[in-house]
Amino acid sequence: MRKNQNTEEVRQTIERLIENGSQYNVDELDRIYHDDLTIVKIDEVGEVTAIDKAENMALFREKRDSGAEPLSTEAEFNYASGGSDTGHVIVTRKMQLQSRLEKSVFSIHLVQEDGRWQVIQETAFVQPISADEASK
Repeated sequence: MRKNQNTEEVRQTIERLIENGSQYNVDELDRIYHDDLTIVKIDEVGEVTAIDKAENMALFREKRDSGAEPLSTEAEFNYASGGSDTGHVIVTRKMQLQSRLEKSVFSIHLVQEDGRWQVIQETAFVQPISADEASK
């Protein structure tokens, strides 16, 4: 994979997304997420859930307002590319956003708009993690 300036900017945007999402910083998340955001989650039994930006932001506000512990910022960048106005990142994370610890593989698409990179689509493939697996 050839690295270029846009690839680095795309990766940095996802690093900011992870940092601010982990802290429930909804103001910064609102800037990173595109207004036309769609997030699709596919779990280990094939159940599909799709949400838009408003639903996603409500989830992060709820976490922030409830005083939830910050999420892990651990992330393995599997792939990153950036063109002139689109980018794509695949990143693997272990975290507990809902009721269980999960390993999620995210395929994240970005667009360059309004002078910044914005996440327009995320697809997350999610699997539960046992306590033994979490320490690996």
